[in-house]
Amino acid sequence: RLVNLGPYFTFGITDQMAVDISYQFSPTYIYSQIETLNAGGGETRAIAERRKRGFGTLHHLALTYRFDILSVGFGYGMGSMRTQFSTTYDGDDIVVEGQSYVNTFRVMLGMKF
Repeated sequence: RLVNLGPYFTFGITDQMAVDISYQFSPTYIYSQIETLNAGGGETRAIAERRKRGFGTLHHLALTYRFDILSVGFGYGMGSMRTQFSTTYDGDDIVVEGQSYVNTFRVMLGMKF
């Protein structure tokens, strides 16, 4: 993720309790590469190579309850990324392009000062 941007709201219940609500979006880039090596006859060479790259925007909604400095909450992330998978096997190139969808759920426990 390059940067997270978005509003963050706090609603005070008492001097020690509050509820925080946030929305963030983040432009995201991914890249990975895996090579499979074949060692034979004193020579090591790559026989297969897989690459994945993608770019998209991810969104995250969160709700947090704070009591004094203790913070407990949950968040839900979603978004889509334009992805490209490419494989090279013994000199043959295969490229597949498509859309990847991301859905995540997280539980947060922390302290806020």
